[in-house]
This record gives sequence, C-alpha cells and structure tokens, in this order.
Amino acid sequence: MTERLPAPPEVVRHAVRLLDSQRLATVAVNGADGYPWAATVGYVNEGLILYFVSARDSLRTERLAADDRTAAVVRSGADSADALGVAMTGRAAEVVDLELVAHVNDLIAKCRRDQHAFGAASNAVALFRFSPESLSLVTVSDGRSAPRRFRLDTV
Repeated sequence: MTERLPAPPEVVRHAVRLLDSQRLATVAVNGADGYPWAATVGYVNEGLILYFVSARDSLRTERLAADDRTAAVVRSGADSADALGVAMTGRAAEVVDLELVAHVNDLIAKCRRDQHAFGAASNAVALFRFSPESLSLVTVSDGRSAPRRFRLDTV
C-alpha cells in the first residue's frame, strides 16, 4: 500500500461541505467471523466527525463493542454523471458523557431541525462518535470514479 499524504485543507473543506449537505451515511463495521456489516444510518456531523445512533441490541452495536474499526461513506444526491462521495476509515466509540450527548443534541437542533434528538438516558439506543483517520474524496468523470486518498493527522 502506498503512503497516503496528509489531507490538504481544501480537501477537508470540500468533504465537510458534502457531509453538511447530506443526512445519511453507510457505516461498515467488522465482525469476529471476518465478515463486514454495512448499513445506512442517519448522522449529524461536526466537521469530519460523525455522530449516529444504533440500537443496543443490533449487530452493529455488538460488533463495535468488540472492534471499533469502522468505515463510513457519504454520497451526494447528484446524479451519477457528477457524483461526489466521501469515504472515511476510522474508529467509532460510544458516547457516554452526558455533556457531549447534550452538545450533539444542540447540533441536531441547529443543523437538522427535522431530526429527533438522541436520548441521553435511553437504554434502547447507543450514541456513537466516528473519528476518521483517513479520507477519500471520490468524483465521477466520464463515467469513471476517481478517488483521491489522504490520511488525517488530526480531526
């Protein structure tokens, strides 16, 4: 595998604009059986950091408890001729700090008025924070995808 260069500020800004404009991400987690599990989740972001919920009794939550390595993909709503996507790898951890849960709920109220707040005291769901370590911007030109991969030294 080739060494990835650090993501230039303009690439990060472009990725954040895309994340800000969308609501759904495909989140993939690892399983002890060696098979990945991917599903679509609603999210709210703060820069490149994504917050999402998962049912406590879900396969995703079970797998994240065992292995925090995660991938997330967000695609623009553009048609396939000029599609843009962001693919990130990193780690997801459950948010247990009630002040951070309140902060995430404030983000939802500010950015996603039609979404419901995350329940801080609910036992039915877990709130996760996805912190990316690498970033790929994917564009489509002449029907072919053109990914550009970068590492993220700090988020």
